[in-house]
Amino acid sequence: MKILMVTVVYGSDLNGAARFVSILQSQKQWDVTVLTENVGEAPNLKSVDVDLNWWSRKLGMLSRINLYKARLAAIASDYDVILLNHPLLAYKLQVHSCPTVVFVHDYESGEVGLPTSKQQLVNRAYRCFEKRALREPSIVLANSNYTAKYLEESHDVPAAKIRILHQSYVAGSFAARHLVPDSPISILFVKNDYKRGGLLDLVQALSSLTDYAFRLTVVGCTPTLPSATNVTYHIKGGLPHEQVLELMQSHDIYCVPSRREALGVANMEAMASGIPVVTTDAGGIPEVITEREGYICKPHDPQSLAAAVLRCIEDEQGRPQKVMRAREKVEQFSKERMIAKLQVILEEAVAKHSR
Repeated sequence: MKILMVTVVYGSDLNGAARFVSILQSQKQWDVTVLTENVGEAPNLKSVDVDLNWWSRKLGMLSRINLYKARLAAIASDYDVILLNHPLLAYKLQVHSCPTVVFVHDYESGEVGLPTSKQQLVNRAYRCFEKRALREPSIVLANSNYTAKYLEESHDVPAAKIRILHQSYVAGSFAARHLVPDSPISILFVKNDYKRGGLLDLVQALSSLTDYAFRLTVVGCTPTLPSATNVTYHIKGGLPHEQVLELMQSHDIYCVPSRREALGVANMEAMASGIPVVTTDAGGIPEVITEREGYICKPHDPQSLAAAVLRCIEDEQGRPQKVMRAREKVEQFSKERMIAKLQVILEEAVAKHSR
C-alpha cells in the first residue's frame, strides 16, 4: 500500500505527532511518502514551500491550508491513501483519486459562552474550520475515546465515521527504582506547553509539602518559575527523546499534572520505564492510567496534586505494585498493536473508496 503522510510536524522527536510519522515510516509493509514543509525533496519525501509573514504566522495552520491543498492536487493520484496528521489539512480538500484519512491527535478546549481571551478566540476560530474540514475525509481517526466523543459532540462528526487509534509509546528499558524520602526527591516534568501541562500547579503543590525537599527537572520548555524554599529547579529546555527516556531512569517521580490532555503518550513512556507516575484525570488520561497504576488527582487543583504526590512518597508498600501494574497496562498501547489496527482501518478506507 502506498501511503502519503501529510504533516506539518516532522523530525521533532519531542512531539507525539512527529513520532507517529516516524513509526509509520519504519514499517516495511507500507510504502510511506511524507509531505511536509520546507525540506529538500528526496525519495519518499515531498515538500511544500511555506514562507509566512508576521500576520500569516499568527494564523498558523489556517495560512497553510491552500499551500498544502495545491501540492496535494498535483501528486495525490500516485497513492492508495492519504493520511493527514492535522484536521485543518483536510479543509476543502477534494481528492477523488484515493481516500483521505485524518488523524486527530488533540482537541481544542470546548468552552461555551463568549470567549474571554485571545487564545479562546483562536480556539473558537479553529473549531469552526475544523468542523468544516472533518466533513471531507473518508475516516476520522481519534487518538482516544475521549477525543472521539469530543468530535461527535463539538464537531458533529458522525460516530460511524470515527475510528479509535490509540497512539503507541517509545520507551527505554524498564528499571523500577527505590524512592528515598530523606534526600531531595527528584520530579521529572516533560511538556512543551507548560501551562497546559500544569507546571505552575506542580510548583505550588510541591512548595506546600514543606516536610520534603524536591529537585524538579523541567524538559521541553524554559519557563520562569516562582521561587520555593524546598524546590530547586533544573530547566533543560528541549532534549532528544533518548535523553528524556534516560531522565525517566534517574528520577523518583514522573509528574505532568495536565489541565487538558487528549491521551498522554508521555505517561505511557514513564509507565514503561518503571518510574511512578502522578497525573490528573483530565481528558483521555484515564484510558491510559488510573489509581490502580498510578497516583491521580484533579486538574488545575494544586491541593489535590499535593495530596497525590504525598501518597506516592509515603506509599512504600503499594508503590512497587502500582509500577508493575503500570508496566503491564501499557502493553495495550504497543507499537505492534497500533500498526495492526491502522492496517485494518486503511484497508477499510481503500475498500470503501473503490466501491
